[in-house]
Amino acid sequence: MVHFPIVNDDTATHLRQTILRHLPAAAVLALACVVMTWPLLLHMQDTLLTWGDPVFQAWTIGWNWHALTTDPLHIFDTNIMYPWRNTLAFADHLFGQSALVIPIMAVTSNAVLADNIAVLMAFFMTGFAMYLLAYDITGSRAAALVAGIAYAFAPSRMSHLEHLNVLSAQWPPLALLCLRHIAIPRPARSADDAATEPQPRSWRAVRTRWYVLLGLVFFLQGLFGVYYLYFTIITLVMAAGFWTIVALRERDVSIVQRMLIGAAACAVAGLILIPTLLPYLQLSSDLHLVRERAEVEVWSAIPRDYLAVWDKDRLWNALLASNHRHIEQDLFPGLLVVLLAMLGLTNRRAGRDRWLLLTITLGSVILSFGLTLRIFGVSIPMPYRILYDYVPGFQAMRVAARLGLLALLGLTGLAALGVQQIGWWLAAALPRLRAYPARLRALPWLPSAALALVLTGGVMLEGVTRIELPGALPVPGRDASIRPDYDWLRDHPAPTIELPMGDGPVASSWPNYWSMQHWNQVVNGYSGNITPTYLLLRERMKDFPSQDTIWLLQGIGVENIVVHPDETDLRARVDAALPTTPELTLALDGPDAVYRLAPDPWMWHLAAAIPSGQTVDLPNVEADPLAFGLLLAILQRTGHDVTGNGTVGYYTFTEADEPQCYAVLPSGDDPAGFGYGGADVVREEDRLILRGMRLVEQCAY
Repeated sequence: MVHFPIVNDDTATHLRQTILRHLPAAAVLALACVVMTWPLLLHMQDTLLTWGDPVFQAWTIGWNWHALTTDPLHIFDTNIMYPWRNTLAFADHLFGQSALVIPIMAVTSNAVLADNIAVLMAFFMTGFAMYLLAYDITGSRAAALVAGIAYAFAPSRMSHLEHLNVLSAQWPPLALLCLRHIAIPRPARSADDAATEPQPRSWRAVRTRWYVLLGLVFFLQGLFGVYYLYFTIITLVMAAGFWTIVALRERDVSIVQRMLIGAAACAVAGLILIPTLLPYLQLSSDLHLVRERAEVEVWSAIPRDYLAVWDKDRLWNALLASNHRHIEQDLFPGLLVVLLAMLGLTNRRAGRDRWLLLTITLGSVILSFGLTLRIFGVSIPMPYRILYDYVPGFQAMRVAARLGLLALLGLTGLAALGVQQIGWWLAAALPRLRAYPARLRALPWLPSAALALVLTGGVMLEGVTRIELPGALPVPGRDASIRPDYDWLRDHPAPTIELPMGDGPVASSWPNYWSMQHWNQVVNGYSGNITPTYLLLRERMKDFPSQDTIWLLQGIGVENIVVHPDETDLRARVDAALPTTPELTLALDGPDAVYRLAPDPWMWHLAAAIPSGQTVDLPNVEADPLAFGLLLAILQRTGHDVTGNGTVGYYTFTEADEPQCYAVLPSGDDPAGFGYGGADVVREEDRLILRGMRLVEQCAY
């Protein structure tokens, strides 16, 4: 028989007391979120923090809601960067952040409001998670509040105001909190307590809920971001390694057993996350997405970065501006938190916690230096090489310097120990002061509250940022009519391209944003990476409406072409070509004109002529890298493995060891020169011919 816990009066009372105990800290954190992002609160409905990544993130939240309500099984095949698949996996999918604002999207369809709320919630949840960890370690609400504020609003984090996935750093502290209770079944808040209350040496001593909570935290981290999923793994590995060393010193095998059970809980959570991780693995396999060593080194930290802030930091920019390289490498955590952390290291009552927090701090800093640390002309190989060479996923990560943000976890934890130390000194010293009023002596909580207020204010002051909000935006999905061109696209669903693709209003993430008005597939798009064909296509489209560009766009299935005003003569050139280009007709006149392209998706026809699961060879990619690159996208999207010879953008084809059953060659090529002398013509599409090896038994068709 299964026994369910009974919620009695004592349980309800304890829960109520717990909520009331931490409610003031939650209120302070909520207020800090408003203050540190001011004046965002006044413009939540229609204004983003910047017109950079927040525009992209608003689209991501909007897309997740759209896909959830229309076709959730294909959520990774977004409407941008058509015709490539798994385009959501070019960046963090933000499933967790999107889930938090589902009610907002359901009621308002306002992705701008949803993104702004997600940003404020990221700051709050991050600060409160660190507060819970620090409170668990110190038992001091004052110390925990300072740690939570310092962790959430450090200068190094405020430089990432644009990056919602980076701001959502709440899960590593909670994972460490769970692991602490697994390693220490009866957490002690002082060395004296630890000595008088020895830990039970049994793996059964830990309540099951801590294993469940650890697995749940790991799972939720996977939903909130892949970058920080790796950071959480690193945190847990460092902490588990620390406790394993403790186990070896004390000859307590039960600690190792509990660590293994915790690892098993994370493994189960990882298995549940597989559907959200497979598209990243598939995209990496499809496009050979590997950050070269030179790129990783560029985006790694150097020691000077830990004294760098971005140019919008109000307090430190004048002094530390010369150290700034890029916001990704602005890693200054704040002077006050460093001083408090140094004081925390002297807190002998903290027991092993201070050494664990120091391990996480130093370990993260060392890893942030990337593959090689150069000091005084000497190159020192760093441990990050092990992760890069042997751990799947790390070769796709560009910014090793972000690991410096993980160091905040240990540093602010140590700062909490420093605040605790100051609190003890104040508690011992104030009663001895004759000038200390008797009325204040009757308020034992007052010194801690005053200490928290002063230190919290100091920490916040170091992170204060100059926020200059851009203009208000029309909100797709909320506003009935935004622009005639996008309204027209909404009423005529079909694959779309917006021109020009270069500099101007359709560069970067604006096509993502405006697509929320119509949700058509768009060739344009912005994300954490680009497709191999994007730059090639952008260059080729400068010749639109040449016959070559018409041929390519028809091939991938584009039917709608939006031409925006720009500094070139694109619109005039298109209109002048209409009489001699029967495939193209003007569908909507105006400053932003829409043209209709006669459908002829010949690349899709080629793909459809190939039996399911068959590998296709493209042996002469160099004849037209762009055309074959787009064909590669369609073949992969229709489930075919592709080999070839040549390079498209950053993608280099894998050559076939032997002739495949099917190959696509330019119509003027001699198939015998590529090993397909006996191949039949299966389908011919103007300039390309699909050939098949009928005479080979396994290639019968």
